[in-house]
Amino acid sequence: MNPILSSILKTVQAKAAVTSQQPIEGQYIAGKVIKLFPGNGALVQLGAEQLQAQLETSLTKGERYLFQVKSTGDQLHLAVVSSQKTEQQELANLFQVLGLKKTKHSYSLVRQLLQKDISFHKQDLNHAVTLLNQVEEKTAAVTTLLKLFEKQLPIKPSVFQAFYTKETKDLTQEINKLSQSVSTEKNASNSAQKVADLISRMKNNQPEIPLEKRIAVRLVSEADLGINNSFKVLKKAGLYPENYTFTQFNKDVQSWKTAQEIPSTFQQDPIGIRPIPEFLIPRANRLVPQLKQLFDQQLPLTTKDRQMVKQWVQQLKPFKQNAQQAGQTLRFSEKNLEPLLKNYQSLMERKIFEKIVPALEPADKNALSQAVKNLPKVTNGNFDPVEWNSLLPKLEKLEAQQLSKFQQAVLTEWISGAMNQLPETNHKDLILLKIKLMMHAIGSSEEAMINHSSDLQQKSQNEQTLRSLMLQMQQDAGRSQSAEGAKQLQHLLNGIQLSSHQVTNQSIQFSLQFPGFLLDSAKDIHVNVEGRKNSKNEIDPDFCRVVFYLDLESMKETVIDLNISERHVAVTVFNQLEESKQVLEKHKAALEQGLTKLGYTLTSIHYKTHVLNSQHPAASAAFTSPEKKGLDIRI
Repeated sequence: MNPILSSILKTVQAKAAVTSQQPIEGQYIAGKVIKLFPGNGALVQLGAEQLQAQLETSLTKGERYLFQVKSTGDQLHLAVVSSQKTEQQELANLFQVLGLKKTKHSYSLVRQLLQKDISFHKQDLNHAVTLLNQVEEKTAAVTTLLKLFEKQLPIKPSVFQAFYTKETKDLTQEINKLSQSVSTEKNASNSAQKVADLISRMKNNQPEIPLEKRIAVRLVSEADLGINNSFKVLKKAGLYPENYTFTQFNKDVQSWKTAQEIPSTFQQDPIGIRPIPEFLIPRANRLVPQLKQLFDQQLPLTTKDRQMVKQWVQQLKPFKQNAQQAGQTLRFSEKNLEPLLKNYQSLMERKIFEKIVPALEPADKNALSQAVKNLPKVTNGNFDPVEWNSLLPKLEKLEAQQLSKFQQAVLTEWISGAMNQLPETNHKDLILLKIKLMMHAIGSSEEAMINHSSDLQQKSQNEQTLRSLMLQMQQDAGRSQSAEGAKQLQHLLNGIQLSSHQVTNQSIQFSLQFPGFLLDSAKDIHVNVEGRKNSKNEIDPDFCRVVFYLDLESMKETVIDLNISERHVAVTVFNQLEESKQVLEKHKAALEQGLTKLGYTLTSIHYKTHVLNSQHPAASAAFTSPEKKGLDIRI
């Protein structure tokens, strides 16, 4: 790799420092004697920590030793395993003490553990050497094992396979391989066919199962389980009458099943070749546009954000009603004013109003901004609610249109099956839709949704993610080629998820990885985001850094570094093609305008030429949109 690029990547991707490791009894760790005390006491540098310890023998100040932790009670006790003056002597002694077989790669693993001051147990090191001997790509295995020791993760085959597969496999290629093996397999299982259909939708190809039938099957299946997620999505999209209840809908489903002589027990496809009944999906010609409209109305709010907005709107409603009845200005009572302003302050701190404004019409945006600005001026005196009279119904409607995490996943899945039918979808919206589909399809948020649900029946609706389908596929397909492909992809997805997030006391870092076909790229797309924590232990969007690593059809290998400080954005683009600079200049105004709409200011754009020849990039990229005619990405 070019030295300049190598330096860039080390800077922008520097992993969050590993949380300081507290010594554990039995561990081995290299350390340095900083200061000596009477009675064989010493101040010892162990990794990132300086700790007082009791030694079993006198040592030399300033020298490095290999220690074993004997006890960690009231006082840390260390025993010297090796005090050899050279690295070779120290390693040779350690292999003898631990009874390890010395090979080129086991020697490399232990040497790097000592050099990096990473602690380890003898049992874990034995397991690591066994795993190392079982794989072909030894160098990648050593890198993988170092990460496991550094993160203090279990040295187990399942964890190792997840990280090792991420180190050696490409997500784009593995998905393509799995899709190909399923398509060529005779008598593919039902789960394998679902995997192929889901991958097809992820690639924006026309799925084999029409959207209308997929929705109908899900509605009937959920009705049998008494689940109303999909029903609520269609109702919020305006496809069912306001007075049509889930109870009545369930009765209609059961009546239809009785008339069609469909067994009452749950089936994967209760519709089959039967025509879809009109009550399930009324006004089919409006289905896609209204689902897309509902999708566009979803605000980037967490569950807590939504609860706060709903509470705040409810707090304002009585004031509006009272003012309308009185036909005059409204006097707040101190009892009502305090919770209203307290909630308002919380909404301001979480920047929730900034997330609401883009979903409003231009005139309403200005009205809300002005009303929000004036609200803190309210005292126990008079309050003119005129500006809220027109805003509140729109805010209430917008709040009512918000879906739960489960329902958002359902909507995303449906929209993804109709991307070719979406009216006038611009590149940015299409990319955002693809990213959301990818996160849902891969199952990245599956555990989080399950953990936030106490309803076991609702949990069953997460069965259609790629990860869960592949588990089922491995059981159905036995030792076939497609089952092996599913197993490899499962390891890779686990590795991506396990390594995606790191937190220290001061900062947060996360990385995302997407298949290249998201942007018509042959290789994976990566994004690396790191920044300081804010008061809510979230990454601070005012002070952070985002790095994209792309391999594009026209611009080839490209690194885009966004450095954000006080919402001022400095952009540096590294690319080996001189003509790319002209493309960037051409779209500079659009970039500046787009950032301004998001509340950021573009301060500079720097372009640097480099030579890229890395085969497995460690940097990352995402949240971008495609642009044709020679330009691959517009930020």
